[in-house]
Amino acid sequence: MTDSNETQVLITSARGGDEEAVRRLLVMYHPRLKGRLLRQMDPVMRSKIEPEDILQQVYLETFRAIGQFQYQGKDSFLRWMYAILDRKLIDEHRAMRAERRDVRREVKAGPSGGQQTTFV
Repeated sequence: MTDSNETQVLITSARGGDEEAVRRLLVMYHPRLKGRLLRQMDPVMRSKIEPEDILQQVYLETFRAIGQFQYQGKDSFLRWMYAILDRKLIDEHRAMRAERRDVRREVKAGPSGGQQTTFV
């Protein structure tokens, strides 16, 4: 069986509820997903989030949505998983930006005297 045929068989089984087939697919695609993730994570994100945590979210989403996946030829499953990964990365970037802008973390300026000047 070629990789493409094996993938198609595993996808069919996974869509039918075979959890072992889902696990095998995730193991098969893990190196490529992790490589893409590491290339796309900036140093700030890497300092705050473990790559494996994002991958776990991707795998959970893949597991939940596998029934909706439609095989459309070679690499269609990989492209589908890349789309899930990319959405998770966007969500993490947004969460980090929101955390940096959190108004609860802002420092309030003290009472200003009439002669104080503020430089931006």
